[in-house]
Amino acid sequence: MRRIRATTDCFLGATHAVSGMMIDLGPYLRGFEQFMMDLYLDERFAHHLIGKIADVVTELYLYYLGPIAKEVDWVEFSSDHGMQDRPIVSPEIYRKFFKGPYTRVFAAVKKVAPQAKIWLHSCGSVRDLIPDLIEAGVDVLNSLQPRATGMDSAELKREFGSELVF
Repeated sequence: MRRIRATTDCFLGATHAVSGMMIDLGPYLRGFEQFMMDLYLDERFAHHLIGKIADVVTELYLYYLGPIAKEVDWVEFSSDHGMQDRPIVSPEIYRKFFKGPYTRVFAAVKKVAPQAKIWLHSCGSVRDLIPDLIEAGVDVLNSLQPRATGMDSAELKREFGSELVF
């Protein structure tokens, strides 16, 4: 990476160290139905589990980025937050359980690689979550599914284009 940085004008990215994050790994560990029920029926457990996942994800990213942090222009995260017609969880549930842990993970990465942009891959209809994703630290949202509800490219660019790259 140092050689590429010194000899080219390439924009260097670091792909995700872990595939998925809280909205993916929670269901992987608990099963989708049980994880969703945890969010409503056992909030204490859900907060604890999501917090532990955020701790592990942070540790993996920091370990992975350690030797290359100064050379990285963007760091990729991947977690599908949307279905075709709505987010997987409501904005209220996202704010209650996920926004804080995401903010913490992104801030830890920015601490070791302050120049790096935070790139989040999320499929589906995530329009209702975009303001929260921006507040959590997302700089780039990929991929845009214009046929998913609320994901018209031109509308999103008009509304969020000054704060987010699509």
